[in-house]
Amino acid sequence: MQHTSQQNDWLVHPFCQPASIEETDNQLILGNGLIRRTFVTSPNFATVGYANQITDSSLLRGIKPEAVLTINGDEYEVGGLKGQPDYAYLDSDWIADLTMDENAFQFRGYQIGEPATPYPWVHRRSTTSSAYPPEGVSLTVEFSPPPSVDSLRVCVHYELYQGIPVLSKWVTIRNESQKPMQLDALSCEILAVNEQEKHRLHVESDYAFSRMETTQWGPDADYLTQVDYHYQMPLLMTSHYPLGPGVLLQPGETFKSFRTFEILQDSDERERQGLARRKMYRTVAPQVTENPVHMHVRRSEPDAVRLAIDQCAEAGFEMVIMTFGSGFNIESEDPAYIAGMKELADYAHRKDIRIGGYTLMCASRDVGEDYNCIDPDRGQPGSRFGQSACLASAWGDGYCQRVLNFMDKTGMDAIVTDGPYHGDVCASTAHEHHNGLEDSQLRQWEACVNFYSECRARGIQINSPDQYYLNGSNKCGMG
Repeated sequence: MQHTSQQNDWLVHPFCQPASIEETDNQLILGNGLIRRTFVTSPNFATVGYANQITDSSLLRGIKPEAVLTINGDEYEVGGLKGQPDYAYLDSDWIADLTMDENAFQFRGYQIGEPATPYPWVHRRSTTSSAYPPEGVSLTVEFSPPPSVDSLRVCVHYELYQGIPVLSKWVTIRNESQKPMQLDALSCEILAVNEQEKHRLHVESDYAFSRMETTQWGPDADYLTQVDYHYQMPLLMTSHYPLGPGVLLQPGETFKSFRTFEILQDSDERERQGLARRKMYRTVAPQVTENPVHMHVRRSEPDAVRLAIDQCAEAGFEMVIMTFGSGFNIESEDPAYIAGMKELADYAHRKDIRIGGYTLMCASRDVGEDYNCIDPDRGQPGSRFGQSACLASAWGDGYCQRVLNFMDKTGMDAIVTDGPYHGDVCASTAHEHHNGLEDSQLRQWEACVNFYSECRARGIQINSPDQYYLNGSNKCGMG
């Protein structure tokens, strides 16, 4: 399938139809002229249509719950309908006869709003004119719990953006009881996809780093009329936590999941699909369009840095980075060293040059047995890179405080974060911010994302070698 007409091509010309929600007696239709997602609200809330309006094709072959969560060891569906006679295709005439699952979370109500700001960002001179947060519409659907977990409130959130065939989704869970509840597992999106549309659905999330994948294509146990007599055709897309999240929700605490992003592609052509993904990033994470021309200086002595600043100003460069091995110490708390670096930052700013430097965060960093990641197989410090610091330990708090204090006092503009959190698990039960193995990925990822958010709030450029673009990073460490 190829998309050849350029007259109304959203990749060529701005597509100005607003994203909106159409409300009827029993339906909500989320659409922007490029894609459309249709929900019913009775007898329970469920997605009954997901269409690519560019190609006039339907994505779904069956109805699934909007989310699935495991609480205190028991699995619960959120929304969804039961009784579909065949999962090879979805006939709209069947929908009126479908029933709700009494043990599932039930539709309670909804709110319509605008897209949220996942992290702070201020336009720089080198960016595009993208609006932030992007223009679009949001839908928040609230669900009431079954009797067995009657004090748990679940909301499913959707955002649809103007001008791109992209939808994002996440889940929030609030414990309104008087006792802790364990969130063992969570799937934030489940789609029973038509075989011919599988390769035209791109799914990714902001819970992404090395060796991490939240998108899983697997068999659908409900699809009993498929060609594969072992019923193993990978046509069920699930966006889920690969480990945990393993969170112990305290009374009054709200858990927010990662965000899943879905692109309904209008072509099988790889280049066009890549252009669509790039357009998504420019829209939902416009800081990636910041691209200052920078120079890596190999020494951090004042004379060497001033020479690099002078050269950059003369040649038209915009940024100086004190690179790996330069001797730059962003964690220093020495007042004299900080004062000297502030002088260099002031000197750079007088010449309209931004300045920053390198830091090794946690990957391959040995910070001592008390704070390193613990290998669950051996019960001893160890990780993918031999040793890695656990960002969910007390050491992680100190690291972030030291770096942000340095940036605040020097007024520097950029940080190159080598070795950010990359997915190492940690089996320690003594670290400050995670209970054990099951929540160790989540809590370390949260620590890294929160640190990046603090950098973004200060207008600091973030170069990162891992996939943190949807959490505020600007670009890869090199290039």
